[in-house]
Amino acid sequence: MTDHSVPPTHADMLDDDISPRPAWPKVIGIISIVFGALGLVCSIVGVGSVLFLPSMMANQPFEGGTPPVFPYVPASPLMTGLMILGTLWAIVLIVAGAMLVARKPVARPLMIVYAIVATLLGAVTMKLQVDQQNMLMDWMRENPNAQVTQMSGGNVGGLIGLAVGGFFAFAWPLFILFWFLVVKRRNADIAEGVEAIVA
Repeated sequence: MTDHSVPPTHADMLDDDISPRPAWPKVIGIISIVFGALGLVCSIVGVGSVLFLPSMMANQPFEGGTPPVFPYVPASPLMTGLMILGTLWAIVLIVAGAMLVARKPVARPLMIVYAIVATLLGAVTMKLQVDQQNMLMDWMRENPNAQVTQMSGGNVGGLIGLAVGGFFAFAWPLFILFWFLVVKRRNADIAEGVEAIVA
């Protein structure tokens, strides 16, 4: 029970002025760090596959020939560049997530820039992968008895991989854009409940 006869102290007035700190910056920040770390690992593996997988395939000839698409031949410079850029952009997500956990208002514009660039990178990468998938499917239809065709089982795994890759490429960036452009539209929202807003 509060004694109203006792005047409020300075600490009481500070408590009244400071609103509760919302949990969403920490939650979204931690998820971003986790996704960024996973993306970094996957990107490093992807770059490694671009550099080493074609040479390994060349040392293991397949009966009936091999398709003229990655991973059977070296990836195009564009695909290689996109994988390297994806690696760097995963680091951007980790940094933005850490700033969000620290409730720094600058995290909001950084998150928006990350999401826009990640969406564009995802769209270009997905287009290249779909083109390669179509080339592979055409080659397998023309070479039904080739060892690669028999091993692929109709390349169902490749189609599933495209679907899963598309989900992970676009789901989080699109959520980030929705959250920071529609739900939380002020940088100061991140530091709500913090006495000193540090950009």
